[in-house]
Amino acid sequence: MEKIRVKTAVKNYDVIINDKEFSKLNDELKNRKLSKRVFVLIDKNVDNKWGNAIRKQITMWSEKLHFHIYNPDERRKNEKSLTKIYSTLLNKGFGRDTLFITIGGGITGDLGGFAAATFMRGIQLVHIPTTILAAVDSSIGGKTGINFSGYKNIVGSFYQPDLVFIHPDFFRTLPKPEIKCGMGEIVKYAVLSDKKTFSFIDKNFSRLLALDKKILFTAIKNCVEFKAKVVESDERELELRKILNLGHTFAHAYETVSKFKLKHGEAVTCGIATAAILSEKLKMIEPKSFLKIISLCSKLKINSRLLIVQQEKMMNALNMDKKKESGVLKFILPVNIGETAVGVEAPIDLVLASIDESILLYKKLV
Repeated sequence: MEKIRVKTAVKNYDVIINDKEFSKLNDELKNRKLSKRVFVLIDKNVDNKWGNAIRKQITMWSEKLHFHIYNPDERRKNEKSLTKIYSTLLNKGFGRDTLFITIGGGITGDLGGFAAATFMRGIQLVHIPTTILAAVDSSIGGKTGINFSGYKNIVGSFYQPDLVFIHPDFFRTLPKPEIKCGMGEIVKYAVLSDKKTFSFIDKNFSRLLALDKKILFTAIKNCVEFKAKVVESDERELELRKILNLGHTFAHAYETVSKFKLKHGEAVTCGIATAAILSEKLKMIEPKSFLKIISLCSKLKINSRLLIVQQEKMMNALNMDKKKESGVLKFILPVNIGETAVGVEAPIDLVLASIDESILLYKKLV
């Protein structure tokens, strides 16, 4: 078991990576100063497979408990689902002394985190990520949000949890598309961190996809440690934390244009490839690093039919990106393994050419 401390100006909390028995969840919840009035937002699919075991652990110490079952989908990560959670909290008699627990992937964590951040101006929050993507990325750092008017995470807040509890056994019941989705974020951290981590991910990629216990534990630990350091340095994404959006400007546009049929992790991988291609066109990236990044991104096969996009729609989606500054679209681009340029402007013709080349790359891989 590994315990990683995240320290922010607002709150310090632990990220527990527990590869022991599931009963450790009860210990971690019981031994903290958390409310015993518990509202759980749980992924419907997780509840079907793990619901009884989870209820057993939480029931052991809670005084009031309600499970709100949610069918996660990017198209349902919206104000309607948020309003339903608020209504249920009020109708079930929950107040400011509520512990809100999210159990699921990134969609569930984003939605539930935003509900916890805004209900009664903020209540206690625990994330139990059940997907690889949520474990290595979205459950850590306090980003919450919902989609609005077709645009991803356009409404949200920063709200740090009180605890993150990662149990890798959850991942063994994931469908293959969800496993691939998580690998997209692991690819991101491989590019961002250092050459040693990149080499580890690159050499062991097939074992990661096969959920090799030891390899997966190490990869999760490396990702969490890296993100924790970045969040500690820049909690509200004013400077350094922007690097965690590597590939995301393109990825969110790919998701939006595909009407969210393309999974986030897949879109991130394609987005990183697009960013690398753009960096190469701008003559910013070291040639060997460019080839290594493209090679790693290529190891995650993507349904290229979902990447068939019209340039006009793609540009409209890009122009809605939250990272625009003074109305100007800025990119985060890799320049080496472990080195990234932030706030890069690029000519539109090179942006569009990079999109076309990355789509062509994935079409060739099918």
